[in-house]
Amino acid sequence: MLNKVIIADEHVLLVEGLTQSLRMFNEELCAISAASAQQLRELIISHQNVDLIILDLDLSDESGLSILDFIRQQMPDTPVIILSASDDLLKMRTAINKGAKAYLTKVEPLRVILTAIQLVLAGGTYIPPALVHNSQTCSNRYVDNRRLELTCRQKQVLLLLIEGFPNKEIGRQLFLSEATVKAHVSAILKTLDVCNRTQAANAAKKLSLVAS
Repeated sequence: MLNKVIIADEHVLLVEGLTQSLRMFNEELCAISAASAQQLRELIISHQNVDLIILDLDLSDESGLSILDFIRQQMPDTPVIILSASDDLLKMRTAINKGAKAYLTKVEPLRVILTAIQLVLAGGTYIPPALVHNSQTCSNRYVDNRRLELTCRQKQVLLLLIEGFPNKEIGRQLFLSEATVKAHVSAILKTLDVCNRTQAANAAKKLSLVAS
């Protein structure tokens, strides 16, 4: 249940719009905003039982990447989602490596943002498709061209599949019919040349489609 969230962003309209959208998870959601890194630090120290922190990397008084370290020290069990205007791959990778559970750009459709939030609240990690693709093409690990044949939608299905979600729940999170999800899963198994979900998860990690 999402009861309390902190949104750190300087743009008031974005915070208000995101707050309204998050109420789909809980109509009585307590959303607290911070317009600066200093305000965010104070909120983190003064508030307990925070379920989620949504952090913009471009706060004017401090880099979001540096304050991410502070959040992880003070609230190690609270998931952090980065919502940034930057699509820089290095920032994405650094944020995920520092413990962020998702990295989303502000140009993402609202449904993608909400789906990622659902995934994070369920205990998963949302890896940006751009970062997945970069890992595919630039990783010095084992490379197999089969991984390049997965569509962006199939990669999203694969990430949820690895988290253990059944087809019905994957469909609910991605706004797809169960039949469509089943078709995607079949295509993923065929592309990865595996017989079941467990083998698909292992193959995806071996091919660097997800973090090991």
